[in-house]
Amino acid sequence: MISFFVYILKLLINLFLVFQFIRNQLLYEFAYIFYVILIVLIIVTFFMPIIKNSTRWIVIGSFHFQPSEVGKIIIIDGRTRSVAVYCSHIGLIPAA
Repeated sequence: MISFFVYILKLLINLFLVFQFIRNQLLYEFAYIFYVILIVLIIVTFFMPIIKNSTRWIVIGSFHFQPSEVGKIIIIDGRTRSVAVYCSHIGLIPAA
């Protein structure tokens, strides 16, 4: 049981370090591409097997991935980019 918590702690530390080095500008520049990838991943979930009465999982071997969790961040990022582009277009904020 202790090794499980050590594994989770190591995973969280590694995720923290990875996300520390992702630039916000990178997310801004590729927001629309991430949005399209999210839509494709959600379409793929319709063809995946049912797991505990849910078809929202993508199964790759023993790895199970739920794109809607990542999608929450991608949708917020995409909407932010859309609003920023619109506001700079009408002159509310300076262009980036």
